[in-house]
Amino acid sequence: MSLNYNLMKIEDYESRCMEVATETTFGRAHKKGETVLKPLTHTLIFISMSVGLGRITAKNWDVWYARARTVEALDGAWRTQTEEDGTRTPVFLTPADVHSHIGLSINVANESDPRWRKRVVGYSVEERERKAAKWLRETETEAA
Repeated sequence: MSLNYNLMKIEDYESRCMEVATETTFGRAHKKGETVLKPLTHTLIFISMSVGLGRITAKNWDVWYARARTVEALDGAWRTQTEEDGTRTPVFLTPADVHSHIGLSINVANESDPRWRKRVVGYSVEERERKAAKWLRETETEAA
């Protein structure tokens, strides 16, 4: 199933969510001069699958933010900023980032808090257990 989104209910969505590409990029398939999503909007759309909420509203934006930051705390920032020397610095979401996108809707199923916590934290713990087991197997192989 494709990930679909609607920006139309975001205040000033055209200036807040869209920009003109200044160069052709292949990672996000932009052509110079094309109107594209701003990186923040792109990030919010894609992190929504991990957030488990299909809409950012005036009533839930704080929960949306808390879930998104929890995902980033477990897995790292979903955005980076390229510095002048070419290094990439992680850019974590802020409350203002999420609040500025009230009205964004995405075709993501809403999850209750307990179900979301079980999925996200459970997956995170399982992933780290797999990494630990892999490390142990590799260490034992090297020692043999």
